[in-house]
Parts: sequence; structure tokens; C-alpha cells
Amino acid sequence: MPKSKRRREPWVVQFSSPDPSHEGINAYKSRAEAVRAAVAFIGYEAMESLEGIDWDKDDAPAQLREILQFIKDGKYDDAIVAWLEFQQEYTPEDVIAIGPSGEVSSSPHEFPMEESRRSR
Repeated sequence: MPKSKRRREPWVVQFSSPDPSHEGINAYKSRAEAVRAAVAFIGYEAMESLEGIDWDKDDAPAQLREILQFIKDGKYDDAIVAWLEFQQEYTPEDVIAIGPSGEVSSSPHEFPMEESRRSR
């Protein structure tokens, strides 16, 4: 009997906002598609937060610059985890949760990193 192909679990990105027109839940066929969507959102939000808020003396701007650098370097898992940490600490208006269907979370500790990233 031939082995059946393992069915891929869809990934979900959930967007929450005080503005209902910015809220949504999107399902993706693959992890890569969901990560690309999340990173596009994170890059935009990080830039807007960095430029649009008059920050006090804290490390938020450094965190935002680090997130943008992760994106520039193609370290998307690192960018997502850093953003999830940032949004936990600073609670921006628009937030995301991401994960496999049934395991969507906004916790940086619950984001399933790729195997190759876990050992770093």
C-alpha cells in the first residue's frame, strides 16, 4: 500500500484592531504564506510605530529597529517573535496572532519556529 501524503495543516493569521475594518482572520495553505503575510503586516506596523509615536526614554525604538532589521535580513521567524514580544509589552492598537489552525496565538513563546531556527 503506498504511503499517503501527509495533509498539510492550514496556517492562520488573525488581525485584531479597535477599528473593525482592520480586523480579520486569514487562512493560508502553508506556513510560508502565513509568515509572509504576517511579516508584511509587522513591517508596516513597526515602521508606523517607529515614525509615528513620540517615544520616551525606553527601548521600544531599538526593538522596532531590530524587528525591521530581521525582516531586511530575511529572518522572518525572528521578526515575528520579536513583534509578538513587542506587542505584549507595548500593546499597539493593531496586533496579530499566528499559528497552525487550532493553535493560533499572540504569545511569542507559542510561535512554532522552523526546526532550523530552534537550534540558534
